[in-house]
Amino acid sequence: MSTFRYRSTGNIATPILYTETLNWTTCANRVPKTTVYTAGYYQGYKKTMSDYVTKDWYKLRGKQFVYNDMDITESTITVVGSSNLVLTWVTPVCTGPNLIGTSTSTGALFLNCCYWANLPLHGTSFPGDTLTAAVDETWIECLSNRGKGQANLLEDLAEMGKTFAMLHSPAENVITLVKSLRRSGKRLKTYRKVNANSKALIIFASSEWLRFRYGIMPLVNSIKAIRKVMERGYQKAPKIYTARAVKDLFYQEITDYHYVDSALTFNHRRATTSQAKIRASFSDSYTLGPLQDLGFTFRDLVGLPWELLRYSFVIDWFVNIGDNFYANIPRPGFVEKGGGVSLNTLQTSVWAPYGGVTATNPTVRTVSGGLGDSLIRKTRIYHRYSPTFRTKLTIRNDFKLDQFVRATDALTVAIQWLNSIGFDRH
Repeated sequence: MSTFRYRSTGNIATPILYTETLNWTTCANRVPKTTVYTAGYYQGYKKTMSDYVTKDWYKLRGKQFVYNDMDITESTITVVGSSNLVLTWVTPVCTGPNLIGTSTSTGALFLNCCYWANLPLHGTSFPGDTLTAAVDETWIECLSNRGKGQANLLEDLAEMGKTFAMLHSPAENVITLVKSLRRSGKRLKTYRKVNANSKALIIFASSEWLRFRYGIMPLVNSIKAIRKVMERGYQKAPKIYTARAVKDLFYQEITDYHYVDSALTFNHRRATTSQAKIRASFSDSYTLGPLQDLGFTFRDLVGLPWELLRYSFVIDWFVNIGDNFYANIPRPGFVEKGGGVSLNTLQTSVWAPYGGVTATNPTVRTVSGGLGDSLIRKTRIYHRYSPTFRTKLTIRNDFKLDQFVRATDALTVAIQWLNSIGFDRH
C-alpha cells in the first residue's frame, strides 16, 4: 500500500529593489527626494517534492521492485550585480518639465526598465515534441536491452560466410583497383582519367573501411567477449539483472531585445539553456550462464532475421525499429520485477543588458554610469514514473552524423550502394 506525501523547503521572498534619488540642484527650498521601488516578484530558492511511499519497502528488497512516482521542482531566482546610473538635465530650471538637476539610480534599474511587474518567462525548452520522443526512445531501448549478453554469437555464426568472404577479399579489391587504374590510363583522356581514378580510389577506400568496421571489429569484439565470459563466474540460482538506457539533451535559445523610453536606450538579451537527463531501467530475475551471455538466447534467436536483413543497421540509425522489435520479444525464464524512467530537466535563463546605455535625447539629458544588474532564473523538474507502453516507433533524436565514425559509415555505405546500382556508369 502506497501513501502520498508532499514536502517543501525554502522560500522565494527576498525583495528586488531599485532606488531613485532626485536632486534639484538649482532650485531654492528643495531637498533631494529618494524613493525605493519594489518589483512585483521576489528572489530566493524553493524546493517542492511529492511522491508515493510504500510501507516497509526495504523489506521487499529482492522480492518486489518498488518504483513509485516522484516529482521534484526546484526554483531559484537571483538578481546579480547592481546598476549605478546618473541622468543629468542639460538646462535645469525651477519651473516646467526640466526642473530636476540630476536623477541617480542604483540597484535593479535594468529590471525596473524591462521586467518589473511580473517574473519573466523562460525561453523555449526543447522544440516541438523533442523531449517526449526522446523519453519514448530511451524507454524502448531499455526494454530491448533486457537479457542482452556481452556478445551475439548466433548472429556471428549466421554471418560467418559473409565475414570470411569479407576478410579474404582485400587482395581482390587491390587487384580490381589496379586494373581500373590501368584501364583508365590507356583509354581515357587526362581529365576523364583523373575522374575515373578518383572514383576507383574512393570505392576502394570505402570498401576497406566497411571491411574494418563490419568485418574485423565485430570479430575482435566477439573474441574479447568470449574471453570475459571465460573469466567471469556465473551463479546457478536466479539473480536480478537490470537493463538500462540513457540519453542527454541540450538546447539553447538566445533572443535579443531593444529598450527605449524618454530618457534611456539600450540593448538586452535573454539566454535560455535547457538540459535533460533521461535514465531508464528495467529489472528481471533470471539465471544467466555463459551461453546466454554469449547470445544463445530466445531473444537473440528471434531477433536474428532483423540482424540479417540487409541495411537493417542503417535503418536503426534513423528509426528505432530494431529496438521495438527486441522490446516485444518474450523472455522465457524471466521474472519481471519492473522498472521506469526518470526525467531530470534544468532550464536556466539569464536576462542582462549589453553594449552600454545611452541617452535617448542628449540635448535634454545626458547619461553617466551604466547598467550592472541582471536576473538569473533556474527551474529544475525531476519526474520519475513507470511507462505502460512497450511499443513506440520514433525517429531518432540524434542521428550522430556529426560523429566521425557514424558519418564515415554513412558515407561509405552510400558510396557502395551507388556503385552497386551503377550510378557512376555511362
